Amino acid sequence: MSLETLDIDILMGIASYTEAEDLVSLALSCKHFGSKQGALSDRDYRKSRRDAKRQKKSDHSVAQCDWSLMEEVARCTMEKEMTAIERSCLPLRDGYSWLQRLHELNMLRKPLEFDQLVGYGESSWTMETKIYHHRNTKAEVSTYERGYYLALSDHVMRGGKHFANFTSTGFGSYVRVGVMRPIKNCEQKGIMNLSLTGSHDRLFRHKNDSWGDGVVNMCTYNLHDGICQWSDWDRHPHPEYYGHSESNPKMCNDNFTSRWDGMEGLGRDDITFEERDRLDIAGLLLDLDEGTLSVYKNGTLLGVMKTGLDGVYCWCIDIYCGYDDSPGVKIERGTIPA
Repeated sequence: MSLETLDIDILMGIASYTEAEDLVSLALSCKHFGSKQGALSDRDYRKSRRDAKRQKKSDHSVAQCDWSLMEEVARCTMEKEMTAIERSCLPLRDGYSWLQRLHELNMLRKPLEFDQLVGYGESSWTMETKIYHHRNTKAEVSTYERGYYLALSDHVMRGGKHFANFTSTGFGSYVRVGVMRPIKNCEQKGIMNLSLTGSHDRLFRHKNDSWGDGVVNMCTYNLHDGICQWSDWDRHPHPEYYGHSESNPKMCNDNFTSRWDGMEGLGRDDITFEERDRLDIAGLLLDLDEGTLSVYKNGTLLGVMKTGLDGVYCWCIDIYCGYDDSPGVKIERGTIPA
């Protein structure tokens, strides 16, 4: 069979059984399906559609002249399958291909997982990571060795509203859940946690246009006491180190902590082992339309914890495991409570 006989409807049917990564592989391995001039920007795409209407041409014929066949398959698949909520979470942005958007749509429909686990145990001479996936699922992590740890999801959130539930499944008073900038291969880049300033320097090196105009590069909720901790990962004059010369203060990039209206934690000092699976659930709502991060407790809104969020984020947890601690956290994608 000639490849030219495969029309867009047949290819869309094939695409329904494949992941976005498989379409990319097909585009790279076969010239017929591969890229021609690359994906158009959204502004150019909308212009192409207007020109097509004026010239009484179909969108398919115009689009296929401007980008690859696989890009067109991805575009048609998304426009056919996306719900209104999914569309709001995947806004059109210049520079992102339709294959990238299809990949993000697939991620949006999958259960949330912690894809990267980094950090080190303070008693480990090898500095090896001592945080693990728990109960044979990537949705839950735990540790038992004293040290600093970070777990993050590879699901990138670019727009719309996203809701996740976090449940503490162990013991520990320093477990923070929230959002941070998505960064690949943290361990290879020396990024081990969100608490130590040495990691902040490494994190800030990866700043790019996708971070937007906001300064909130990380924002977390302490499960024990509800305190908000956030950072822009940049260096600032620290007010506690001015000394005798305010013109020459010490520069640091420590995290900022803040209280907020409705602040309440999940922690209880008298928790027993038998009660650990009946702990309260913290729900976080990231609203990228409004630029806010709100907190729910057992489905009831406590309040808006932080404003000014802009750009891309991923879910994360930051843990310090102390003596006699065995913290654990489970993440689940949820629906926004009514």
